[in-house]
Amino acid sequence: MNALNLLKWPLAVALVFVGAGGFLGWSSDEKDRADEPPVEILLAEEYLDRLLKEMGTAKSKIWVVMYVASYNAKYEFGVQQKIVSMLSKKYKQGVDVRVLLDASYEWDSRKRGYSKRPSDKNEDMMKALKKEGIPVRYDGFDRILHGKWVLIDDDRSILGSHNWTYSALVKNLEASVYLRSKEHQRELAEAFESIWEPKSKP
Repeated sequence: MNALNLLKWPLAVALVFVGAGGFLGWSSDEKDRADEPPVEILLAEEYLDRLLKEMGTAKSKIWVVMYVASYNAKYEFGVQQKIVSMLSKKYKQGVDVRVLLDASYEWDSRKRGYSKRPSDKNEDMMKALKKEGIPVRYDGFDRILHGKWVLIDDDRSILGSHNWTYSALVKNLEASVYLRSKEHQRELAEAFESIWEPKSKP
């Protein structure tokens, strides 16, 4: 057997091993994530890139809690439109998409306190999501839903200071975290479910 043939065998074995990834159920997304650090800081516009990437790979779940999510229909290719478009796409693919938005009262600067007038800060986003058929709800007025987190499948979370507004997604120096952890996501999922479907009091 010449030297060329000797080289062919290890190469063939390597190709079979790599190809077995698909046979054994290792998706390219899972293999790529296996090389990622479990925690990644997302500064400024890095958040939107990571958000769209992770939502785009979702197979079972995208649950969102958002304090402020603005939407302006006249900006056809705006940043919020990209988010709504991705959520709509995944929802139509059968992914469990749910969005919780904060319901609170307008701030009265003269009285230095909240008025009794409901805020409309999330109204346009609520309408846009409903138009796409995406399940979306407000929380109650008893407390402020100040969280900003997104849960993807059962092992990925994105949480931090980013609201879904043009300023937060494009202009501000916001800081959020991409977290790959089933345990920590389970805690956030339990908090989400307690608001989405609160248990009735005995």
